[in-house]
Amino acid sequence: SEDEVRDLCSRYGEVLSVSMPRDKIGLVKGHATVYYAEEESARWAMRDLHKSDFRNRPLEVKFSVPHNVRVIVY
Repeated sequence: SEDEVRDLCSRYGEVLSVSMPRDKIGLVKGHATVYYAEEESARWAMRDLHKSDFRNRPLEVKFSVPHNVRVIVY
C-alpha cells in the first residue's frame, strides 16, 4: 500500500507524496513513484534500497527527474 511504501521511504527524508498506479480493475501495477523534499534523500534511498527485499520481493530503485523539469540548452 501507499502507506507501507511511505513508511519504508520516510527513513531517508521527508516524503512529499507516493503514487502507485493501478490497472482498470484497481490492482496495483507493481511499481510506485516516491517524491522527496530533498534530492539527497532520494539518492540516499536509492543507494540503500536498490536490490533490497520488501514484502519478500527484490526492489529495483531508480532516480528520476520530474516530468515538469526541463533542461534548456542554448
